[in-house]
Amino acid sequence: LDEAGKRGVDKDTMTEMQAIVKRVQRGRRAEAKADVKLRGLLYTEDVQELSEQLELVRERPEMLGPAAQKTLCEIEDKVFRKAQEEQHQKWLETELEAAAADLSCDKRRLQQLIDQARNLSLVVPPWVFAKINGPWEEDAKSSPSRAPAKEAKDPKSRMEAFAKRAEEKAVATLDEFDPNEPTIDDLLDAKKAVEGAKHKKVPEEAMQKLQNRLARIEMTF
Repeated sequence: LDEAGKRGVDKDTMTEMQAIVKRVQRGRRAEAKADVKLRGLLYTEDVQELSEQLELVRERPEMLGPAAQKTLCEIEDKVFRKAQEEQHQKWLETELEAAAADLSCDKRRLQQLIDQARNLSLVVPPWVFAKINGPWEEDAKSSPSRAPAKEAKDPKSRMEAFAKRAEEKAVATLDEFDPNEPTIDDLLDAKKAVEGAKHKKVPEEAMQKLQNRLARIEMTF
């Protein structure tokens, strides 16, 4: 703007240029603010809250600049990992309760599940250790109990939703590829989208279609 003023650009043009600069600056400040808020979510461990916040963010994509988009991907990966952990934990608790309910079951089954839990970094409820160390037959007081919890989305459903979203994103990226004007950046974007779909556990059949489309794109180079 200073240089334009020195060169004698007319007043109306200068006013228009100043307005454009202000809009750009406001946009950048909004993007920076959105990124700061998103990065704060990286320290949240509540998967349900993270999922809800992600849905709110997706309703205003125009607020997300490159940095915020990158942070959003990090949060989605974190929610996906947490959903996997929840699914594993749910499986463990179901198996433990089944083993404890079967009076004819050997305590070795509980020990096996404990070992699996350690390998997967899962939490073993205290009652399991009491079950192994104490008498096998115990009254109802020894059975697992859970504190009331707020209703949350099932981990499997959450993972399926992430897979579906990753598949849609990959399809959209592949659709945007122009074989008449192929660029390396477009190819890298396509590869990244397909890898993201694979990471989010997109069903095998859908994954195969994505990989086939990517292979055809790679043949244009």
